Parts: sequence; structure tokens; C-alpha cells
Amino acid sequence: MKITITKEIENPLMNRKVVSGEVVFDGATPGRYEMKLEIAKELKLNPALVILRRVLNVFGDRKVIFEVHTYKNEKDLEKINKVILDKNKKPAPKAGAEEKPAEEKKPEAKKEKPAEEKKPEEKKEKPAEKHEAKKETPAEKPKAAGAE
Repeated sequence: MKITITKEIENPLMNRKVVSGEVVFDGATPGRYEMKLEIAKELKLNPALVILRRVLNVFGDRKVIFEVHTYKNEKDLEKINKVILDKNKKPAPKAGAEEKPAEEKKPEAKKEKPAEEKKPEEKKEKPAEKHEAKKETPAEKPKAAGAE
């Protein structure tokens, strides 16, 4: 994987630096986490202080254009990037790798109130008379004026 930095912009208001560049790779496109680690290594920064914001694959080429935000401390990073932090975490192991038995994964069932505490629901029934009054037979329909 070869990383080229094309632009660095200092943003003192947000206490961060915006870095843009491209990653050239062989084989399959690397994952976000793997790219983040390599970019942090290239910038000589702690990977925990780097947030990968944009990843754009170049069609027909083994190249990715990226944008990262780098911070000086974790306090500023967490304050600004509450939502994006989940995308930059290490991915969970695949389904086939050391999976726990299904019995342990089941969430606890909600506790229900005993039957005597529950109030029975009252159903409101509509009288059938209202619906029957609206029905008309073809013989009872008034004839349109001039139709005779």
C-alpha cells in the first residue's frame, strides 16, 4: 500500500488538521480500519487521534482518495466526532471466527406483570343498524332526471 499526501489544512477553530491524499494498493480494496492505521503510520501519529472521514474509490484503478482529520488530543476528538467514532473502530471478527454459542447471546426476556394486575380491554362495538341503513337496493335508487 502506497500513501501520497496531497493537501494539509490546519483548522485551529476545531483543533484539528485536515489531510487529503490517495492510497494506491494491490489486490482488493483495503478496509477503512486498515487504511486508517497505514495513514496514521505515514503521518507519524497515534491511530486513536486519526478519523478517516472520506474514502472514494477511483473506478477502474487500484486507487482510493481519502480525507482524514487528525487531532492533538482525545478530548477534542470525542467532543467533535461523537457519531463518526463508530465507523473508525476495529471491525468485529467474521461470523466463522470463534463465535460464542447462541445460548449466551440471547437477551433477557422482559418481565410481564401477573395476570390479575392487567386490566381487561373493553371493546367498543359499533351498532350494525347504521351500516344497514346506508345500503340501498337497485329498485329503491332514485332515477336520474331525464333518464326515462
